[in-house]
Amino acid sequence: MIDLKKHVVVHVKVKDKKHRINIGLIFIVILSSFIAWFLTEYIVYNLNQFSESSRLNTVYNNINKARPSSNAASPTDPQINSTSGVFLNNESIVINGANFKIKSTPAPSVWDNLEDGSCDNSAVIGNWSSTNLLEISSNSRHSNSNYSAHHDFTSGGTAGYRAESNTLSQKWFIQYWVYLDENFDWGTGGYTSDNRHLSNIKFLRLWNPGSESENCFTQFWWGLNSNAYTTCENVPGNEVSNYSFSKSDLTKGDWHLLQFEFADSSTAGSADAEFRIWLDGQLVEDRENFVGRSNDRLKRPYFIGFYSAWGPNGDLGESNRAPNDYYMDDIYVDTTFARVELCENSTFLNKGLCEIQIPSSWSDSSVTINVNQGSFSNGDTAYLYVVDEYGVANESGHEIILGGIGDYEWSSTFDCAEWSSTPG
Repeated sequence: MIDLKKHVVVHVKVKDKKHRINIGLIFIVILSSFIAWFLTEYIVYNLNQFSESSRLNTVYNNINKARPSSNAASPTDPQINSTSGVFLNNESIVINGANFKIKSTPAPSVWDNLEDGSCDNSAVIGNWSSTNLLEISSNSRHSNSNYSAHHDFTSGGTAGYRAESNTLSQKWFIQYWVYLDENFDWGTGGYTSDNRHLSNIKFLRLWNPGSESENCFTQFWWGLNSNAYTTCENVPGNEVSNYSFSKSDLTKGDWHLLQFEFADSSTAGSADAEFRIWLDGQLVEDRENFVGRSNDRLKRPYFIGFYSAWGPNGDLGESNRAPNDYYMDDIYVDTTFARVELCENSTFLNKGLCEIQIPSSWSDSSVTINVNQGSFSNGDTAYLYVVDEYGVANESGHEIILGGIGDYEWSSTFDCAEWSSTPG
């Protein structure tokens, strides 16, 4: 117990009156105030840290809900046990395992690798409503390919694919590869600027084919390093969601893989829509729990590829800075998240560049694919993933060797006597 009487007392005379000032008491009051302030700041800081940690954990958990990480796999996650067949381009491979779930139509809605040498409404599987401004090109993405689609953006317009009007769905998985030549000149200004050409670029849009005004899309902001965003236009209460992806991430002179999962609201006005985007195998947007539609009209991919909303600003003398060469390849569209991917990395959360595979049969325990070898060469190691209808994949990739038989290593002098018919 502190005895205040023992503290130093100073007598001060003011106007012939003496006043006693207890210096010790003043010191204790100041010290107490400092301690109270320090404890308050410490508590607030830790509460903020806890709040941020909780927020990050929520984001992390949301991402991993459909994209397993290093945590132990759920008993219901897809599991690959073995494969059989020769991992060569266009060969048939059987993937054996469990929990692949349902894919009522094994083949995708549309698959177009352009290897027939034409860029028209007929795809390898399925058809397009339009290919807009695209033309066939001999600029190939890899040694197993001869063609791609091309457009030189001399003005505004759409260089991309449109799904048929009679194909509507609540869920969509979409992917395409994109290549920007070194001569491609992004715009970075607003509509009234003299640098608006190739500034306002939407790179996926979903829309009902009728007179409906509601639509969902993802778009680059004007600046070269400004984040892209997703939104559902004309949907009451919907907001813009920025995410970490900018024009500068699409490095010129390189092929890049864009993949999208879109789930519209389950019913009109339900805040349960989803929009996910991968760039080169990295998840860059994971948006959930928003309203995608306020009515019963479902959407289709209105354009897959680049839509340049603004041409050059002639009033200010802006040129088109042509050529602006743009290429696309290996466009895959389906009305379910269920799919098979062959990727360069061993975990789905960090899968890297992937080649989409083409299913021909699908059951809960077995999937048959036609191999799309893509950019992989014989002897390359790659990792196989089966993604179910909910967007959940086997968290660890199933290792295979391109050119190998089933789970066995490729060899140019392979002896059939060296392998068993039941690889494990």
